[in-house]
Amino acid sequence: MLERTRVDELIEGSVSHREVGHITQAIAFANEALREAFTLGQDAQYAAYENLYELYYHQNTYNEAIYNLNKMLELEPKNWKIFNNRGSIYHKHNKTAKAIYDFYQASVCDPNQTVPYENLSNVVSGLTPSALLDIIKELPIKEQIVILQHSAIPKMERPGRKGVKPNPIRDVLFWSPDTIDHIRTSYLPELETKLKAQAETDQTNANTTDNNRTVEKYIENALSCCGFSENEAAVISYFNHAIRLDPTNAETYNLLGSRYYDKDIYTEAIYYYDQAIAIKPKFAMAYYNRGKAYQARWNAVKKIAIPHTKEQFHLAMEAVNNFRKIESLLSQSWDKGEFDLEKMRKDRMSLVGEITDNPNAISVLTEMIRQNDNDAHAHHYLGEIYFYKSDYDKAVHHYTNTIEISPKSSWPYFKRGLAYRRKWKKVKDSADISQCELALNALKDFKQAIKLDGNEGRIDLAKVQGYNETLAKQLKDNPNAIACLIYATNLNKRDVLAYHLLADIYSDEGKYDQAFSLYDKAIKIDETNTEIYHQRGKLYQSLWNEVKDKAATVEEFGLAISAIYNFNKIRDSFNLKERDEHIEAIAKEILNNPNAPIVLNEFIKLNPKNAIAYSLRGQLSSHENKYDDAISDFSRGIEIDPKFRAAYYNRGLIYRKKWNEVKNTATTQEQFHFATSAMRDFNSAVEGIYSGVFHSMVNKKIKTLREEHDKRSYQNSIDSQTKQHGYVIFKKAEVTQETSDDIDYTYLAYALP
Repeated sequence: MLERTRVDELIEGSVSHREVGHITQAIAFANEALREAFTLGQDAQYAAYENLYELYYHQNTYNEAIYNLNKMLELEPKNWKIFNNRGSIYHKHNKTAKAIYDFYQASVCDPNQTVPYENLSNVVSGLTPSALLDIIKELPIKEQIVILQHSAIPKMERPGRKGVKPNPIRDVLFWSPDTIDHIRTSYLPELETKLKAQAETDQTNANTTDNNRTVEKYIENALSCCGFSENEAAVISYFNHAIRLDPTNAETYNLLGSRYYDKDIYTEAIYYYDQAIAIKPKFAMAYYNRGKAYQARWNAVKKIAIPHTKEQFHLAMEAVNNFRKIESLLSQSWDKGEFDLEKMRKDRMSLVGEITDNPNAISVLTEMIRQNDNDAHAHHYLGEIYFYKSDYDKAVHHYTNTIEISPKSSWPYFKRGLAYRRKWKKVKDSADISQCELALNALKDFKQAIKLDGNEGRIDLAKVQGYNETLAKQLKDNPNAIACLIYATNLNKRDVLAYHLLADIYSDEGKYDQAFSLYDKAIKIDETNTEIYHQRGKLYQSLWNEVKDKAATVEEFGLAISAIYNFNKIRDSFNLKERDEHIEAIAKEILNNPNAPIVLNEFIKLNPKNAIAYSLRGQLSSHENKYDDAISDFSRGIEIDPKFRAAYYNRGLIYRKKWNEVKNTATTQEQFHFATSAMRDFNSAVEGIYSGVFHSMVNKKIKTLREEHDKRSYQNSIDSQTKQHGYVIFKKAEVTQETSDDIDYTYLAYALP
């Protein structure tokens, strides 16, 4: 009892220190509580792990928080709160598949708890059933089976009926009959076969599992000895025993490397960090530790004399490379709690400055390149040195070599773009044809840097975009701009940027035919370039604005329809709100034009495959309450363009209107079909969109429709039992061939003749 009191006192001390911000002391008390708890029972261990979880969670150190939750699960495997807390961390950091599994398990552990059910609803909100199934497939095989075996069972009774338990996945999101059939007959058997093969492999490796338990014990023993100088030999011995038992455990190598680092034996430390990274190539902490070790060796060299050999420079360069690798890894990760990124960036920039400012740098780096012309780092650092010396020709030369060796890195593109920009600034006011190419090259490099930086996170994208806009304006304002851009297109017939800028100039000058011709040519070369669609759309809109008040011909309305078409091509390169405002304004102007009904009919006769024209005519019919005509036009637009979101959404609105007219008295298949059709169309409208106001608005519509549809359908099935002439209850899948991934097995009641 006294021993347990000691554990409780240590936990209280840890909490007290945490509350006043003394994190180091809090961790020390918490670890001491855990060591004491191991001599007691499971209750004490659980309390110690729970305290550690809360400590790390409040410090945003989520890997450690999850580690302690996992330890708690080993002690209490059916505790719904543990699954729920772990799921909340995963959901917070977009680990959707893991969050779904944990919330599902929490609800299974205690079906009477509503919190996991609500959390699960939040996770899957906005996901289509097919998207949810794809996410579940990311889970390990056994976890997939746990969810799908129960969730893909047809809903033979409604939740809440006697003897029927709510099903967390099935009741949050409807599975279609086709989806259920695929899961039961194809996907689950395939999973079970894989699981059986995996079990056989696990049995074969049973001895390895036993070894792993021993490995963990050796590591725990090593860590418990850390901090006591008389036990250093034992620490190393324990780690070496662990490595001999399991040579594939990256964490063991990393921990052993840190022991040598703490003893200032950096060469040994780097060796073990190398081993850890070789086993686990995305091990951010090992990269950080290795970077610190290289930095420490570089600092030791600097104390003796000014570094002057390639081996010495290699130390600083490797430190920089490791810190950059961490930044790259963390830009793709949700857990940054272990790292002080700001300090790491300062360390990296300081090291880069120490390399480039060194008086021996040029001679050493040149010698490194002489021995190995494919040394991208040596080329890059030489480029940096010459850039800051304002020798931009040499800087461009070395940045270009860096790009040729490492074409997927954003930074050399960015720096070469800056070098071109600096050269352009000196000549822009009197630039001749060849010098204008400097601005073109800078723009191309900046665009490529932005494109590549997604997995690096090293560039200030807003600043680079500002450079782009300023450069483009300066180039287009230059008196030699047209000659320069024509010269560029003659040199390279596929120079999309030159065609684009030249078209912009002609557009500003009112030479619209030439502008359209060049925009068309650029799009043929690069059909994914949304910037060109944006500019071409603005030009069509500008021409439409000149005639919209009196527009009465197919040609005039064609300007507006073409503008909408181009704006629809814009995805994420431009502000989507601005795009939607353009489209909405043009559509309203067309629909308010008194000539629209006649002209759109004529336009469709001449252009029978223009989906936008059908959609516009459908909206006209909708405003006149001609619902069947509207549905026909929206359906034709969807047939032409199966990804036409606006047509799905507008057709869904019509079906919803028709359902609202009959929902209180709905008894026939046709009437219920209005609600299911509206849900299907709304789901198609937001397919692939997982955020935003539009997405939330549509999901609210779907939820309302589902509740109304279910309520009426269920009521009819009950009422049918009291009808004297009798009712027959049919499954939807048996009475209609129309199914979609968002529709559950739905029971409808039909009066017999």
